[in-house]
Amino acid sequence: MNQAATLAAFSTTPALPGTISHVWNAAGTVLSVSHTGLFGSTSTYSVNVSSAATSAAGVALAPPFGADFTVVSVPIVTAFYPPNGQTGVAPSETVVVHFSRAMDTSQAETAFFLSGPTGNVTGAITWLQSGSVLVFTPAADLVPGSMYTAAIGPSARDLAGVPLYRPYTASFSVASPPIITSSLPANNSASVSVFASVAITFSQAMAPDTTTAAFSLTPHAPVACAMANDNHKLVCVPTLGLSSSTVYVAALAPTAISLAGDRLAGPHTIVFSTEGAPSVASVDPADGATGVSVVASIAITFTTPMATSATAAAFALYPSSGG
Repeated sequence: MNQAATLAAFSTTPALPGTISHVWNAAGTVLSVSHTGLFGSTSTYSVNVSSAATSAAGVALAPPFGADFTVVSVPIVTAFYPPNGQTGVAPSETVVVHFSRAMDTSQAETAFFLSGPTGNVTGAITWLQSGSVLVFTPAADLVPGSMYTAAIGPSARDLAGVPLYRPYTASFSVASPPIITSSLPANNSASVSVFASVAITFSQAMAPDTTTAAFSLTPHAPVACAMANDNHKLVCVPTLGLSSSTVYVAALAPTAISLAGDRLAGPHTIVFSTEGAPSVASVDPADGATGVSVVASIAITFTTPMATSATAAAFALYPSSGG
C-alpha cells in the first residue's frame, strides 16, 4: 500500500487514547496501530479506512473498510504508596495499593510481594473500600537505609476474572534515622560535678530547634542548650549549677529530627548522680595554732574541686575577738 495515503485514510471513532504509533510490515501489506492509553470502559470503537487509501500503484481501496469492536475495561493500579522513587520512608510504613475496582482478593494477595535486602517480606494483608484497596503491613520494621521493591503481578484479577492491565512495581528507600553515638556524663556516673555539662553526640547533623527542645533534665534545673560540631553534638550547660548529692535524669525525646528530616531512632536517657556538698578538709595554719609567722600564707584544702572565683570571693580574714 501507499503508506502515507493509507495512514491519512485511517481513522477511529472515538479517537484512540494516548499517543498513537503506526508500524508497517516489510511488504507494506499489514498496518499495525498501537496506543499508549487505555480504551474507555465498555466502549464500542469503529475503525475506518476510506477509499483515499491507495496501493503502491495508486489504485484506490475498494470498497472502503469499516469494522466495529467493543472493549471491556480492565482493572488498573490507580495509586501506590509509597510511590516509586520515594526516599526517607519510615521503617514502620505500610504499603498501600489502590485498584480501579474491587479485586478478587485471594488472587491479588498471591500476586503481591514486597522484597528487600533479606528477600521477600512477611506481613499481613487487609482490604479497604470493598476490596479495591490492598494494605500490606510488614511483620517487623523495615531495615533502615535499605531499598525495597513492592510489586503486583499480572495474576491479579477483578471479581469478573479480568486480569490486571499490566504488572506494577514501585521501589523506595527506608529512612536511616539518626542515632546517639556517645553521651557525657556516662550513664550511671557518680560524683558528677554540679557544674558539669551534658553532651550528646549524634550520627547525623541535627536540626537545632527540634533537638534542643527535645532535651529535659529531671529534677528540673535551668540549662542553656546549643548545638556544636556542625550540629552533630548537643551541649546543655547548667546555668546555676546542679544540686549536690542528687540523682538526675537527662532525657532526649525522639522528637529530635535530623537536618535530613528523619526522627531520632528512639528516646535516650542518662542517669547520673552529682557529687556531695564540698567541705573543708584541712587548713594551714590549723585552727588554734600559735606562734604563726606574721608573713605566713593560708592554705585551705577542699574535698572537691571548687569554683575558683566564687570561692575566692567567699574568703575573708578577720582578727580574732581575743585580739
